[in-house]
Amino acid sequence: MSNELIQLRHWLHAYPELSGVESKTAEHIVQFIEKLEPDKIVTNIGGNGILVLFDSGKPGKTILFRSELDALPIQEVNKFAYRSVTDGISHKCGHDGHTTILCGLAEKLSAVKPLTGKGY
Repeated sequence: MSNELIQLRHWLHAYPELSGVESKTAEHIVQFIEKLEPDKIVTNIGGNGILVLFDSGKPGKTILFRSELDALPIQEVNKFAYRSVTDGISHKCGHDGHTTILCGLAEKLSAVKPLTGKGY
């Protein structure tokens, strides 16, 4: 895992947002993804959702990967450096990790675009 992905995961964990109000989370993810120069980024899907497209330009299957952005209304009890800074909200659901994994997949798709079809 790259240092950028580790930093992203730590940021997501430290700054959790509840469902429906993940605007800063979505903004941070878009800033990370923009550097990868995908074929398309669509924001505000169903609220704060993001769609990222890597298109081969050739006919083929469309593959979609997804994850959640939100955290839970649970107090952070961990003591590590990137623990939640938001009282009463934390990533006890793994969504910070899932989102980081998809950003890692986006890095791979940016480096090696699909041979056919589209990857979202």
